[in-house]
Amino acid sequence: MLGLWRVAVTLVILPIAAATAAEPLDGAYAGQSSLLRGGPPTCPLPGKVSWTITDSHFTPNWYKSTIPAEVAANGSIKGSVMYTYGSKTSTAAITGSIANGALEADIESTGCKYHYSLKKI
Repeated sequence: MLGLWRVAVTLVILPIAAATAAEPLDGAYAGQSSLLRGGPPTCPLPGKVSWTITDSHFTPNWYKSTIPAEVAANGSIKGSVMYTYGSKTSTAAITGSIANGALEADIESTGCKYHYSLKKI
């Protein structure tokens, strides 16, 4: 009977720990983007960037769209969106991670790829 009680306590504690692990990742981040592939006029110029993560979600701008992105409890970032550029439809995807107050991510589409380096402010 005592062993069953320990299992029940463990099951209750684990979800609480997972939920609180993501909270420190929320906040404002600022930094720079770098263009890794492509160029104007297809790809906008890189530059200063700021993103705000709230409840493990944020929406970085991509052309005239935004990419719904999620941050997992372990700090990994993932999201994608279909967008139209001229008469073409394409997909843009973001992947990356947050660790020790640093956010590193890539956004890639058919013609462009950017790297983002941001710090929590």
